[in-house]
Amino acid sequence: MPYEGSRATARALGRAELLTVDGYGHTVLANPSACASRYEARYLIDGVLPPPGTVCAPDRLPFGG
Repeated sequence: MPYEGSRATARALGRAELLTVDGYGHTVLANPSACASRYEARYLIDGVLPPPGTVCAPDRLPFGG
């Protein structure tokens, strides 16, 4: 789903936040991010959503040496 579609889905769900990883490709699976993992764990354990507009960086750039 294009990013705009993800944003629209988050708006449509009501009490939802879109956690963005500013990486490459289509999913976070190809862009591991410790920042995103912390937010995911906090939500799953404590039910706390990330702040609106949260953007995480990937842990490494693609094609790095």
